Amino acid sequence: MRVAALGFERTSLFRPSMLVTPQNRYGAVQAVFLAVWPKLDWLFAGPLRRFRAIRVEDLGRAIAINAARDAPPGVEFLEWDGFQRILQRG
Repeated sequence: MRVAALGFERTSLFRPSMLVTPQNRYGAVQAVFLAVWPKLDWLFAGPLRRFRAIRVEDLGRAIAINAARDAPPGVEFLEWDGFQRILQRG
């Protein structure tokens, strides 16, 4: 893991599955995903929750909140559940 090897005191790696953006920037395929994926979130239960969609605004807010919090040193990997915990704590 090259990022961890850089020696930062703390590293947070955010791994979203599907980013829901306010507008389609990449054509027809993205338009289909933006329309369909959020409606399928209920299918992603249990260990599949990590594949749930997240709005890009919410991900940005989670990153900002996470950067401002006092956390122990080390490397952390954050997926959907982690984003939600951060956003709930606000």
